[in-house]
Amino acid sequence: MHGFKHWRQVVACLFALCLLSTIAFISSRPSRADVPSYVLIDLNTLGGNESRAFGINDQGRVVGDSLPTGSISRHPFIWYQGQMTDIGTLGGDGQADANSVNEIDYVIGASETTTGAHPYIWSAVFGKRDLGTLNGGSAYAWDVNDASQVVGVSEINPITLSEHAFIWSNSTGMVDLGTFTGGSNSSAQAINNTGQVAGYSNTSTGQTHAFFYSGSGPLIDLGTLGAGSLSIAFGLNDEGKVVGYSTTETGSISPPLRAFLWSSSTGMVNLGTLGGARSIAYDINNRGAVVGFSEIANGERHAFYYDAQNGMLDLNQLIAPGSGWTLTEARGINSTGQIVGIGINPSGQTRGFLLVSAVDEIPGGEPPPCSTQAPLPFVKAPAVTPSKAAAPTPARGVRPRVTKWNPRRVIEP
Repeated sequence: MHGFKHWRQVVACLFALCLLSTIAFISSRPSRADVPSYVLIDLNTLGGNESRAFGINDQGRVVGDSLPTGSISRHPFIWYQGQMTDIGTLGGDGQADANSVNEIDYVIGASETTTGAHPYIWSAVFGKRDLGTLNGGSAYAWDVNDASQVVGVSEINPITLSEHAFIWSNSTGMVDLGTFTGGSNSSAQAINNTGQVAGYSNTSTGQTHAFFYSGSGPLIDLGTLGAGSLSIAFGLNDEGKVVGYSTTETGSISPPLRAFLWSSSTGMVNLGTLGGARSIAYDINNRGAVVGFSEIANGERHAFYYDAQNGMLDLNQLIAPGSGWTLTEARGINSTGQIVGIGINPSGQTRGFLLVSAVDEIPGGEPPPCSTQAPLPFVKAPAVTPSKAAAPTPARGVRPRVTKWNPRRVIEP
């Protein structure tokens, strides 16, 4: 009996110690409103003097493009733990990029071919596969989800240069998502793991508006901010929240652009700027953190981070001072809060960057896990012949001005 009492005392002491440790741990954790800080990692290049980073998955694999040694054309890369790998093109030394990577390390992008730019899907298992086009000369892939559904834009009529949003899967091939009623052009820019899609389309009145597609039915017009006539959606999370940018007025030669966050409950919300006239949101993670770029008061572009607690923050103020870097655009953010984008290094060169948290979320680091899970294996997809949908006769309309080989293409009003 005495031994049992002693055992109970030991258990009570252990419980008290655990409780005190838990209280200390909870009280020492940073609050949600704490301003984040980051360590900057230079992704380097494929041998040339430039690189750009556009996407990142939750395992920390980064994709983008870079100039290889001796080349004048950008090649797509995948980067992981300091190693940048050239994943090649669809033949020759033409321009190519990588825009997104899913959780089984499938990479999507576009590459020049002899008949125009074509979207591709790549993995280390089956290499690179051409996804074809919607009966047009060129097509581009912008995003891929964990079911390996790919979205992008394809020309449907090389004569009128009309282009439509598409969604591709291994089972269906490339499917035309169409446009708003009366529209002529559209582009799908993002897809989440529920199959919802965001992008933009012309309207019957000649304006361009962001859209949300639920996976069935028509494209939903998200409208614009205020009296604006242009909005573009670039990012989408698994909760169906959409980010992008919108003009806020009409009639001026260079109207203000504002980053927005849209949800079905709030509609389109203006995220503001860092003091300048323009801002664009490129991505949002499942925690609601948004990244993009904004002009500051002098017109210079700076990468930003936004969340509901802190508002819009200049990422240049969240890295170590004196780095010599200027972070100009944040293009992607994963569920752990790691951010990738484009900056100018101390030597004045364009470089892809990765930002990782400078402070452990749990002081002292994460505790040992109760169980460990092996990395997701590569899944080999069977070869398919890309399908081509019948090309409708499009209405001739105003074709947005785009910058070629700039993923998440910025359409200027």
